[in-house]
Amino acid sequence: MTQAPAPGWFPDPDGSGRQRWWDGRQWSDATSPLPGTTGTSAGRDTAGSASPQVDKQQWSRSVLLVCGAVVAVMVLIGLVVSFFSPSSPDDSAGAAASDSSAAAAVDQSRLDRSSYANLDDRSLSMVLRDPEAEKGRRVVLYGEVTQFDTITGPELFMAQVAGAPSDAGYTNSILVRLRDAAVARDVVEDDLVTLYVELDGVQSYENRLGQETQAAVVWANIVEVTSPR
Repeated sequence: MTQAPAPGWFPDPDGSGRQRWWDGRQWSDATSPLPGTTGTSAGRDTAGSASPQVDKQQWSRSVLLVCGAVVAVMVLIGLVVSFFSPSSPDDSAGAAASDSSAAAAVDQSRLDRSSYANLDDRSLSMVLRDPEAEKGRRVVLYGEVTQFDTITGPELFMAQVAGAPSDAGYTNSILVRLRDAAVARDVVEDDLVTLYVELDGVQSYENRLGQETQAAVVWANIVEVTSPR
């Protein structure tokens, strides 16, 4: 009867090119490079095991780079198209309608007498001292038209005003602008009037004596003649 070899490393009977451990009775699963080929075998094993992983990582990076580039190009194309694409007629019409509605609402509010504040003479003096700071404020003024002729034109007149009707006369000079000349169609010089106005700062003008001066300027939205000349 043939005696089994003692335990040890022997060339792998499976032909793997490595050596396999014989435990004295049977072949084990343990293998190692053949003597003298450790570097070559190890290098071959390392390459064999690492190469697929490296290829997989490189492939994943390539896919991510390509996807990123595609997304960037699509975003750029979208921006260019949206920039150069003209607005549709519906969009333009909608915007115009919205603007028209807003303008109509503002115009309607200017005819609401309750939106104008009454001022006493002291408060009016403080307002007229710095009309630039009061731009847009709506107030009621009482006064007398002092100039409304070919020099001022149909959309501007001058007046002396106060915060309340006065029998003693009016001393605060203002320039009164008209958005619509029809508002003052029945107004002439020396008329006593009630003005519903929006303050609009200061304006320079040349008086009848040819002198350059300044006065508060207002937009008159409602003009009522309280006492004709």
